[in-house]
Amino acid sequence: MQSAKYILPVFCALTLASCGNKRDSDKQILAVSIEPQRQILEQIAGPSFEVMTVLGKGADPETFDPSTSQRVALEDADIYFATDVLPFEDKLRNTLTEHTRYVPTSGNVHLIYGTHSHDHHSDHNDGDTAGKAVDPHYWSSFEGVGSIATSMLDALIDKYPDLETEFRDRYSQFIHTTDSLKERLSEQLASADYRTFAVWHPSLSYFAREFSLEQLPLGVEGKDMSAKALAEAIDHARADSVKVFFFQPGIDSRQAEVMNEGIGSKLVAVNLLDYNWQEQLKYIADEIARPQ
Repeated sequence: MQSAKYILPVFCALTLASCGNKRDSDKQILAVSIEPQRQILEQIAGPSFEVMTVLGKGADPETFDPSTSQRVALEDADIYFATDVLPFEDKLRNTLTEHTRYVPTSGNVHLIYGTHSHDHHSDHNDGDTAGKAVDPHYWSSFEGVGSIATSMLDALIDKYPDLETEFRDRYSQFIHTTDSLKERLSEQLASADYRTFAVWHPSLSYFAREFSLEQLPLGVEGKDMSAKALAEAIDHARADSVKVFFFQPGIDSRQAEVMNEGIGSKLVAVNLLDYNWQEQLKYIADEIARPQ
């Protein structure tokens, strides 16, 4: 009985600490699925709001399974901004209370389908989408970022109308900054010597479409490749004169390093779930445009 007396308070303390309970802050709480969304939301909402991210650091968004504590934490959020294309979001949506509004941020994006198949030539499939999985990585493009920002602005104004002027001012500044960055990257990539880059996982489809580049995905979903498939992928990349190979440490297979050695390309680590998404896009553009 004595042990139970002490276990319960400790459990509660750990639960509150892990969930960032609203009682510890006077700020209104908002939630997002991934870190790039958090950066965008903080820019528009301002310092009066606390933003929590559901996806933990280093987790794969396509296989992530929210814990009970993460689901409980969402109960304190006024709004949950979801990408609306990641599997774990459906589970969360079905458990949200009436207090938390679910807002998708993909509404204005021309989604890409078919990249997550074994067909390495389906990057820009904008035709029949029947039976094809959506490519979720729309936040790696300025079109996607714009959709996220607009969805957030509309929902914030609807929920907190007294702060509309502040939200609109912050939104305008955010769009001005991102438009300037997009223009800079467009000019930089327009003069790139090579238009094709390789990736292990097809995570830059939207970036490639936006800047008229060719993404060559070389990995196989969810498993390592056979020696024959590995050799064929290397030959394919050589034929396309690939000079840069992007991969995501901790998510992509270690075979990416072996494949890169065979291609003779430059292996570049990127993190498309980084809070500083602008720096990641600039880094990617720098590597593609770098004289080879």
